[in-house]
Amino acid sequence: MECVVEGHTISAEEWSDGSWQPSPGFRAQEKRRLELRQATPHQNAAQQATATRNDMKPRPPPQRKRGPLPRMPADTIHIVGRPKTPVDLTKLPPWQLYEALLKAASLPDQPPASRDKLRVHPTNNTFTISVPDSVRAQAYLRITSLQVGDRTIEFHVYAPPPDDAFRGIMFNAYDSFTDDEILKDLQESNPSMPVVGGRRMGRSNHVLVTMLGDCLPRWILYHGVYIRLYPFYPRVEACFNCRKVGHRTDVCPHPKRNRCSRCGQDHPPTPQGTQPTCLARCIVCNGGHATNSSNCKYRFIKKPIPSDNAPKQAHNQEPPQQQPSILRNSRSPSQERSLPPPGQPQQQEQTSRSRSHTRRRYRSRSRTQSRSRSRSTSRFNSSSSPLPCSPNSSQGSSPSSSTPGPKKLAWAQGPPESLKASPTSSPDAQVRELVRENSSLKAQLSSQQSQISKLMSQIGNLTQYIQSLEAKLDRTIAQPPVTAPQPMEATSPPSQPQSQPAGKRKANTSTASLHAEIDIAAAVSKAVSAALTTLDAKFEARFNTLQQAIADTNSSLNALKSYTEATNTSLNTLKNYTEATTAEINARLERRQRSTTFGQPATLQAGPKPGTA
Repeated sequence: MECVVEGHTISAEEWSDGSWQPSPGFRAQEKRRLELRQATPHQNAAQQATATRNDMKPRPPPQRKRGPLPRMPADTIHIVGRPKTPVDLTKLPPWQLYEALLKAASLPDQPPASRDKLRVHPTNNTFTISVPDSVRAQAYLRITSLQVGDRTIEFHVYAPPPDDAFRGIMFNAYDSFTDDEILKDLQESNPSMPVVGGRRMGRSNHVLVTMLGDCLPRWILYHGVYIRLYPFYPRVEACFNCRKVGHRTDVCPHPKRNRCSRCGQDHPPTPQGTQPTCLARCIVCNGGHATNSSNCKYRFIKKPIPSDNAPKQAHNQEPPQQQPSILRNSRSPSQERSLPPPGQPQQQEQTSRSRSHTRRRYRSRSRTQSRSRSRSTSRFNSSSSPLPCSPNSSQGSSPSSSTPGPKKLAWAQGPPESLKASPTSSPDAQVRELVRENSSLKAQLSSQQSQISKLMSQIGNLTQYIQSLEAKLDRTIAQPPVTAPQPMEATSPPSQPQSQPAGKRKANTSTASLHAEIDIAAAVSKAVSAALTTLDAKFEARFNTLQQAIADTNSSLNALKSYTEATNTSLNTLKNYTEATTAEINARLERRQRSTTFGQPATLQAGPKPGTA
């Protein structure tokens, strides 16, 4: 398809002679394309690393969800063991670990009630044993390895400080002293401080001090020099072997891996003195920096440590309660809402410059209103007693608002003292108390009714059992008595034995055995009668107790009913008094308005002047 356009026709030689120039945009894109092609792979890797670093966002370290561990007794000695051999203590049989500890310490087993208590921490991969005896604790501290089954596990066993101890740091205070010398000097130089530990922090020049008490002191004497003591915040334990938080590398239960501690990839670490080529990745916050770096804001486990630097009001006094809005006469509600919370910079002042003049005018108007309101409020509070409030007094249009020394009316002092002393001074509180007592009495009554129903069911069961026993006794008594054989005369010739049937024999039961059976039946009947008498007495006592409880409950309900009626009467009295007072107020206001309208002085009943008794 051919298309005709406007222009000049040129030849093929003119088109291909190289005199044509591309557009500036095309030249810029071509130049950029050539530069990108000529870029080295190292620069590309650096750019990709920079882009990846910008995409990393720090976040708090993940916390493993687990239940709380059982607490060890506080009055015992705690011994902690960290394995030096890669092993997961949670997968070891607990009884084998306990027996291995006893065998390594050369200690006998104790009775089950007084055994040493062992606990395995699943996150830190450590064990803690609670020992009530110092001799056994010293034996456990001498352990260096355990033989669990066919495995030999090396352990580092130590006694940690108490749970309620505080730790502080003395920066740049180490000078070739052993840990025992450091602790001895701290204890002798500070006899008033309960110092329980002092050692060098790893290979640094800082000294870690552990002490008991309520707070951490600011200064401590060490080798004759007062050194500043700062609170110690432990770091989040991070493992460079499994790249997880909660335990250190030396106690990791997983096998050792040859991975980079900087990025976590499976390649040898960068030699010292060589510029690393991999991208750093923090184990704690997953940020683009090295683990435990000063750039990580989540590297410390910050807990509130009491210190004597803080004012005593923070420890001994309660925070001041919020005052009512009627006493805040220095700022308006709008300005109070614009204030930032404590501890944050006042960003509202910086951003308020860009707001419109209308908003400023509105603020000034609200400030003026709040000032006028605060002045009236302060004047109201400074008077000895509250003033009567009329509908026009809030707007300042009342004619008597400008007269000094306002008069007090007879009703301005509130209800009489007799009503103030009565329980109706706070009717809402009394009503709530009555409702609460009524609900509690109802609950007690329902519980007593349930107990009565249970006792009635038990009485029915016992009655059936007694009836069955009486039936058995009646059947036993209703049996015909066994007649004794008649004595034989000596003169009579011996009687010939009668012929017995072939299938029967004569009973050989004697008279003594029959009398014994009769005596046993009589004793059983006496025992049953005594048991029935005892049961009747118990039933009578229980019934009397229940009847007394029901009577007490009824009396309590009657008392509550009478108290409620008295309260209602008092409330009605107070209501009548309020209505009468309101009518008197309205009448006085009408007379006052009439006197003001006709230019006559108001005839009011003057009360005592302010400030007079």
